[in-house]
Order: sequence, then structure tokens, then C-alpha cells
Amino acid sequence: MRQELVLEIMRGDLHRVVSRPPAAIRRSEMPTPIRRSLRRRLSLSEASLGGRPCLTITPHAWAASDDSLLYLHGGGYCVCSSRTHRALAAQIAVESGRRCLLLDYRLAPEHPYPAAIEDAVAALEELIHEVGDAGRVAIAGDSAGGGLSLATLLSCRDAGMPIPQSMVLISPWIDLTLSGESIDRLAPTDYLSRQILSSFAAHYLAQADARQPLASPLWADLQGLPTTLVQLGGGETLLSEGQQLVERLAAAGVPVELQVFPGACHVFQAFAPLHPDAAPALRQIGVFLKAAGGAT
Repeated sequence: MRQELVLEIMRGDLHRVVSRPPAAIRRSEMPTPIRRSLRRRLSLSEASLGGRPCLTITPHAWAASDDSLLYLHGGGYCVCSSRTHRALAAQIAVESGRRCLLLDYRLAPEHPYPAAIEDAVAALEELIHEVGDAGRVAIAGDSAGGGLSLATLLSCRDAGMPIPQSMVLISPWIDLTLSGESIDRLAPTDYLSRQILSSFAAHYLAQADARQPLASPLWADLQGLPTTLVQLGGGETLLSEGQQLVERLAAAGVPVELQVFPGACHVFQAFAPLHPDAAPALRQIGVFLKAAGGAT
């Protein structure tokens, strides 16, 4: 019943998204509340990274010698921000013990592909320079932010730049050609539909080809990427492309772990404590990031 409530709320919200310009949606976005018990364990501060605003979420137990996480929010490359994703990022920060930098990268249609990638690459480069060791940095993202995380590391790798030692992808949107068979098959059990994905893809791509590796990183050369955790909802429309990604990462020699939560919807982790699978999934992200921590 709790998942059905999530689906009902999100379907209504996303129907309004596709019927209004993204800029109008952004103006009406409200900050997600951080639970009081969680808020007592961290601090929030506004900063900039790579020339873009970011929200820094720091657990009270974190020290300057500890690891950091660059988090890239979802929203189809068109909507959402650090305000809408601060509760999710805060939970990951506390579970992992990492300082989390939640980046406000440029959004489409005002700033189409590859603006978001350029911002994320610049932010990651500055963060690694600040920390002094790529091994003390991880990258994570949900939905479009998951695709952006993957594209960011591919871009850094191809440029000969250092990359983090670990990556977390939550329900990643990695195929803007929309070829995944689960998009239609699992539409009844998710709030994300082909219509919504098509609208976001059109805004983000503008005139770019969706088959480009950095636009649809599912089809890129995936060699040389770091240890990766992929979490998927078993009832989400992006399930099949997430599963394909795991297969292609493994074939490329990348250490990868797949966690599928049966029946769960797209980015169910964002609906804690309402969604029953959210807290266990977030704990698993924390376990993964703790195991991946430490300077190289």
C-alpha cells in the first residue's frame, strides 16, 4: 500500500511536468525535508564546485582526512536540484560516513547536452584536486544523475584524467534511445513512462544524436571504470537497461555488484521512510561506500 501511494503521488507530479515547461516546474520545486533524527547528525552549507553551486552535506563525524562523494541528482536533465535531492543525499552521507557534495549542474532545455557533463567533469576535477587523491572520492547519482555519473567518468577517462575508485548508480537512465524492453512492460508498476522519458530526452538532446556514447553511456566502451554498485527496482521501467549495463560492465572487466529490489519502483530510495525497501537499500549503499573507502 505504501508503494501504491508513492506511485500515485509521482504519476500526478510527472503528468504536470510533461504538460509544463521545465523552467516553470523548477520555480515550484520545494526543498525536501530532512528528518529531524538525520538532521541532527550532519551540517549543510552552500558552496561552489567546478564553477557551479553545490550543497555540501557533512556528517558530524567526518574529518578532513575522510572520503568524499560527488552526488549528481536525477530529474531527466531538465528538473530537480540540490533542494529536491538533499534528503536522499543526506541519508547516503550518514550511511556512508562521507562528506557529500550535491552539485547543481546546468539543466536543459536552456543548457542541452553536453552542458551537464561539462559541469560534472569540472566539479569532479576540482574535488579530486582539493582532496589530493582520487582514491578518496566516489561518484553517485540517481536516474539521469546515474547516467551523468557514468558519462562523467567516461569523459574523464578518455581525457586521461584521474577518476574515483568507486561509483554508485541508482536506477540509472543510460539509454536515451529508449530501446529497453522494460520501458513498456513495467509501465504499470512504475511512475516513469515512455512519454515522460521521451520528453526529457528531447529537451536534453536538442539536435544531438541519442546514440552518442556520452548521451547514452550504456553503449560506450566501459573499460577502465571503477568498482560499481548498481541498484534497481524490480518493477521499474529502466530495469532492463540497468541489467544490460551490469552485463556490459562485467564483460569489460569492471568489478560490479547488482542489487535488485523486487517490485520496487524507480529511485525508491528517495521515498524513505515511506517505501519499505528504501532504508535497506540505503544501508547497502553505505556498506559499499565504506568498503570502497580509503586513499590509494
